[in-house]
Amino acid sequence: MQEFKNIASSVHPPYNIKMKSMIFVVLILIILPACTVVSNQSPQVRPIASVNPSLQDNSTLLPSSTPQTSPTLSVSPIPQGVVIENCQPMAYTLPTLPAFIPGYAELDESIGLHVTGSYKVIDLGTYRLKVNGKVKKPLELTYDQILCLPKVTAKALLVCPGYFEDTASWTGVTLKSILDLAGVQAGVNDLVLVSADGYKVNIPLVEALEQESLLAYEVNGQTLPILHGFPLRMVFPGRSGDEWIKWLVEIQVK
Repeated sequence: MQEFKNIASSVHPPYNIKMKSMIFVVLILIILPACTVVSNQSPQVRPIASVNPSLQDNSTLLPSSTPQTSPTLSVSPIPQGVVIENCQPMAYTLPTLPAFIPGYAELDESIGLHVTGSYKVIDLGTYRLKVNGKVKKPLELTYDQILCLPKVTAKALLVCPGYFEDTASWTGVTLKSILDLAGVQAGVNDLVLVSADGYKVNIPLVEALEQESLLAYEVNGQTLPILHGFPLRMVFPGRSGDEWIKWLVEIQVK
């Protein structure tokens, strides 16, 4: 009996080691597949909020993760025969305010013109030139649409009596071409031009129809600076400088 105990005691330690090894192998076989399953799972993606397809309004609120864009404003249709809605205007550089702004009636040496009025910074994304009143087709023209119209260039003298005289080369579209798009009704005598700063000018229609009357968007080969009326400034050769309205936003046909 004692001999059997001695034999058993000599066998037991290796048996324990073997059992422990088997248990360790079994645990590895259980754990590894579980880790493999986890690592092969696709990452979860947060669902994107859907927008009701029946809502066609561009101003519909979008999910907070989607950047919002400004709503598209409607533009009155252009008369048949004039295609400017989908035109590609010439390239232009948006002007910025200069580091130094001259005082009233002082010379802006960067462009060669004297400064008058309180400048307005206008966003082209929302800008529309409105033409309304006694017209057949009221218009709201974007800056790009205006640039797509036939352009003309004229050298003209700007006179502010008692202050200064500026000679410059102005490029833009004729006021007549804008009025032709709208179709002026019979019995019209005057136009009222309105600036973004609220300033208004009354012009006889017969003079507005002269080919020299321009809506200028360039001066001396550059995009019209903000200080001098960007995006549009009226050019009336032969008329007083206070009628050369800057930051033009509306033409009222009376």
